[in-house]
Amino acid sequence: MKIFLTFCLIFLFSELSWCQDGYVFKSRSLKPCIETQCSFNKYFSPDLNIKMGQFLETYTDTLPCYGRDIPSVQIKKPDLYYSIRKISNYYSKCIKKGLLPEVQAEKEFKNILEKCIIIFPDNTDKLEADLRSNNHPENMIKIFRMVKII
Repeated sequence: MKIFLTFCLIFLFSELSWCQDGYVFKSRSLKPCIETQCSFNKYFSPDLNIKMGQFLETYTDTLPCYGRDIPSVQIKKPDLYYSIRKISNYYSKCIKKGLLPEVQAEKEFKNILEKCIIIFPDNTDKLEADLRSNNHPENMIKIFRMVKII
């Protein structure tokens, strides 16, 4: 019985400490975004390319540049944006090399994109600082797994 109680207490404290280390954001409905296919990555399905287009629409603004034909792009939250780009390249390489099943990679990446779109209006300074301090995509994915939408 003592062992069982000890195990329960250890489990409870580990869960509480994990929740404190996570990132909690409020749930919002996704705003209607673009529905057309974006040819962002040839290794991803059309559905995931649409989700990536929605992410790009949310996190970037196209500014007119007078005197040039090419418009300027402003990135709204650079740490999140570049983390997603790095994770996208990571999943593409995993699919290309056969290290990860395509369905699993797309499911994980789509989940990360949806979280990023939902948390966009919130204060994400702590999350951005942690992403900035990690250069490896595997660590960035672990950080995004700690993001909880309530």
